[in-house]
Amino acid sequence: MEEKERMDLEEKYFTYFSEFFENVKEECRKSIGFKKTNELSSGELAFRDAISSLPCPVSVVRLITDVKKYKEAKNNVYHLIAYEFSNFGESSIRYYGEIDLDEIE
Repeated sequence: MEEKERMDLEEKYFTYFSEFFENVKEECRKSIGFKKTNELSSGELAFRDAISSLPCPVSVVRLITDVKKYKEAKNNVYHLIAYEFSNFGESSIRYYGEIDLDEIE
């Protein structure tokens, strides 16, 4: 894969995950509502704080599968996604390319 193609994919993934994280935050706001901090359980508080700390760095690998060989596979491309929650607040995407499942030993 050429560098430009990889960078274009990273940009698309960045847009996708930026929207994804904003949607997650919005759903969290809706579910917790406008409760004051002292009205939240410790679990709700931890959940709210973690979600509000998003985004986090994301790494993506595309896994190519042979749907004829792997009958349980419904698609020929799957995404392996790693969320680096230890770096909350940092927004970055790293695309590592494609791996053919048959080439993994």
